[in-house]
Amino acid sequence: MSRLLPASLLALVASLPAQVSQVAFTDVTTAAGIDWQQQDFGDLVGAGGAFLDYDGDGWQDIFILGGVDSPILYRNQGDGSFVDVTTDAGLDLPPIPVNEWMAVAIGDYDNDGDPDMFICMHGPDALMRNNGNGTFSDVTPGFLIGSAWSTAPVFHDYDGDGWLDLYVGKYVAGLNFPNHIPLPNALYRNNQDGTFSDVTELCEVAGAGTTLAVYWTDVDMDGDPDLLVGNDFGEFIEPNLLYRNNGRAGEIPGDIEFDEVSAAQGARIPIYCMGIAAADIDHDQDFDYYFTNLGRNVLLRNDMSAGFKDVSAATGTELTHDPDSGAPPLFATHWGTGFRDFDLDGWDDLYVSAGYIPAASFINNGVFTANSLLMHEGRSLTFRDVSASSGIADRGMGRGAAFADYDNDGDVDILQLNMNGPALLFRNDSVNTGNWLKLHPRGTASNREGIGAKIFVDCSTDRLMREVNRGGSFVSSSELAVIFGLGADTVIERLRVEWPSGIANQLHYLPVNCSMPLVEPKVTAQAIEGRSWTARGGGLDVTVKVINHSDEVVDLLNFPELRVNGNRVWLGVGDEIFLQAKEERLVRFRLPLPGDRGGRDEAFTIKADFLWTFLDRSFGFDQFRTQVEIQR
Repeated sequence: MSRLLPASLLALVASLPAQVSQVAFTDVTTAAGIDWQQQDFGDLVGAGGAFLDYDGDGWQDIFILGGVDSPILYRNQGDGSFVDVTTDAGLDLPPIPVNEWMAVAIGDYDNDGDPDMFICMHGPDALMRNNGNGTFSDVTPGFLIGSAWSTAPVFHDYDGDGWLDLYVGKYVAGLNFPNHIPLPNALYRNNQDGTFSDVTELCEVAGAGTTLAVYWTDVDMDGDPDLLVGNDFGEFIEPNLLYRNNGRAGEIPGDIEFDEVSAAQGARIPIYCMGIAAADIDHDQDFDYYFTNLGRNVLLRNDMSAGFKDVSAATGTELTHDPDSGAPPLFATHWGTGFRDFDLDGWDDLYVSAGYIPAASFINNGVFTANSLLMHEGRSLTFRDVSASSGIADRGMGRGAAFADYDNDGDVDILQLNMNGPALLFRNDSVNTGNWLKLHPRGTASNREGIGAKIFVDCSTDRLMREVNRGGSFVSSSELAVIFGLGADTVIERLRVEWPSGIANQLHYLPVNCSMPLVEPKVTAQAIEGRSWTARGGGLDVTVKVINHSDEVVDLLNFPELRVNGNRVWLGVGDEIFLQAKEERLVRFRLPLPGDRGGRDEAFTIKADFLWTFLDRSFGFDQFRTQVEIQR
């Protein structure tokens, strides 16, 4: 027998959201076969790791390092489990009894389609080239083999030549707080032949050192990468730095002019910086930046020409103290970090790794501070702490953190690296989450991994933005693929990509809850300035400008279609188009229009979308879209 609910209760139920996202992570470390235990030799600084698909099978593998033991490579078997393949992959690097392996950068520096790695340590570094057959070779250039303490390596194409360069943040010559002797950082330009040249002095980006985090990012949205450098002991040696990329300075290859503008832009913050994360937290189409610290973490909102504004307190992201400490409260110490949309609602959430390190006597820092997960609450631009309820609040001596969808289910999982303890794999098991789209970028004119590309997604209610980037988190590197959370949106109206080469393309009417390649096209389409179309009678004549950006002949497949209210009502196949190198051409096409139905003679007007897809043999494609008015 059914019972009627009181009117007040019915009203309450009606006011609740249809679904409430429940953010939940499961520690699957043991079940996944990961048994790495980090052992440190005494400085307690580094324990890093990375996600990478080293064998190209479509599943993210795990590389872990830190301490005096040899690094380890786990191969993802595609069933939730991992197996140790370190020896088979040629990564059985010797243990270092005095120094330690601690940091790694992942990047396809030789543009051959597989990820290579640069490994840093308190001692000689190593450049490991992926041979494309499941193995790596040590190809370290002589000038990179030294005893400097390297801590923050990042691959990026700073000069826009289509090849990944390498910036290496250095630390100190010895720990003697506060009188450390800092080691200047280094920028190495890729010579496109497997070698690198030191261009640090040429580009004037050395800084003082004590660097624990480096992030290449287009701060001013002008199309080239700027450089954020996060420094430890900022109050005593050198605060964080921001180098603005002003483009080519001369005829010497790699000569790019950088201006250090951190003070002018409000980014010169004197903290113990360990990690950097970036996201468009307010959806205003620029990137905002988060810096971890011993004590108060800092979130800087990017106001473009007006510089940065500290919104840490207003957003609830400071995490200054260990929440479980007594009176007086103890400072928390935070390291690896990353913005990711863990519940896929369209707003980037924030993960922060926490872990004790011995500090000066005047710093009261906690020993067992838990990691933090802060969920973005949308238009209020505030974050809600769900650390305890979400399952990530491990109290190990946290250091690095890396992010990937290792199980290919569309949401982001977390690799947490701890000092003198186990690495932890947290699987994202959140329920009632939003829709999503996962993109795998591949450059053609740009660097092969598309690092530095900016991706914009237009949905029915919002416009989202991401930057292809592996780095930032302390001594760690994350998956290359980009995942957009879409909330309740079921169709992506437009996706636009701005590639580092300057090529821009767009796609329309994309499905959701799927994974797809995103290939930089050789040919793009443009509207003819000032042209609009009104069709009468039986056909529509359309003219589009197509541009071949490459130095080779390109043949294009093309597919015109017509959509009304987003639904396809006609699809055709155009004649194959051949374009010479760098050729620009006007292409004309006559589109037959649907006739009236049922013999009706009355006049009508329909507004429709004309969509023309151009596809090259590399599976790079662009779409031209315009609205047309059909009158009869």
